[in-house]
Amino acid sequence: MWDRSSLMPNHRHRRRAKQSLSFEARLRVACTIAAVSGDKVLLVEADLRRPVQSELFGLGELPGLLGWLQGQHDLKETIYYLNGPNLWFVPAGGSIANP
Repeated sequence: MWDRSSLMPNHRHRRRAKQSLSFEARLRVACTIAAVSGDKVLLVEADLRRPVQSELFGLGELPGLLGWLQGQHDLKETIYYLNGPNLWFVPAGGSIANP
């Protein structure tokens, strides 16, 4: 099993990794970790200004984080199982100019 410390390098290296990987590559890494680790993984699309993860997964407009934060949806209504082992997803559920 993986140790949390082996996944979380120090702050300086974490920043460099974020800058060197594209968004799609970081998403692919998260999906791979879910598949390899055997742990349950919940991806949350928290960029409410420019949500793109739903499009990458081919899900379209679904109730998500924004609706839950505004009290329009129950949290259980916003969690979707993806076609990957142990992988769930909470879409942004729309966009807002000034979250």
